[in-house]
Amino acid sequence: MGPRPNLPRRIGRDIIASPSLASYPSQIVHEEYPDACLKAAGETGLPEEIFPQDCPFTIDQILDETFYPETD
Repeated sequence: MGPRPNLPRRIGRDIIASPSLASYPSQIVHEEYPDACLKAAGETGLPEEIFPQDCPFTIDQILDETFYPETD
């Protein structure tokens, strides 16, 4: 998967232009995260149970182009 050029900025602009969309990113993450975990498990060969049940990142973190999760 490649970089997400301009996507966070575009989503931010869309939310500013139409405040009724403010809850949309959270809804999408909530709906799509389980499928993303299944896909990640299939692509990595890791067991599905290794992924957190709920997305561990905030919408602000997801939309922050400079955010990169720290690993232990």
